[in-house]
Amino acid sequence: MMQIWLIVIILSFALLALHGWYLLRDYQHLKRHWQELDGALLERQKALLEMSAQLPDLDQAIDTDLKLLLQRASDIHPKRWLQRAALETRLSLKTGQALSQIDLNADSIRLLDHLDNAILLALALYQISANRYNDRREAFPGSLLGTLAGLSVAPDIEIESIKPANF
Repeated sequence: MMQIWLIVIILSFALLALHGWYLLRDYQHLKRHWQELDGALLERQKALLEMSAQLPDLDQAIDTDLKLLLQRASDIHPKRWLQRAALETRLSLKTGQALSQIDLNADSIRLLDHLDNAILLALALYQISANRYNDRREAFPGSLLGTLAGLSVAPDIEIESIKPANF
């Protein structure tokens, strides 16, 4: 009879150790997916900074020319259509320059789409890992082991500014 109790105790400790190993494995996956998500977000931020450094302050230049056009248009007599046309041409050229620079950065836009998709994938993998880890941590042996090991619950993360580019 004592041998049966000894086998039950050994099996209980073995199952507890196995559950603890699964919990730690899920915690490691969670950390890895968190780092991948963090890296993808940093890479996107770096790409945005590079893009903003490449483009001059076109909005301000177009806005300044538009204000100048409106101010001068009100001062120009309706019969002086040539001056009005010259101002409109200047504004049109500024807008064309802005659009050509944006066209030159089509590769940057494709890069951002790629990075956005990478962020969404990393976020999905993180959420799957977080759900698995939290489920294991809330189950009986995991709640005890997680508390003893000082493991906290994985937070849910939502990124609202990123939309899927190709879906």
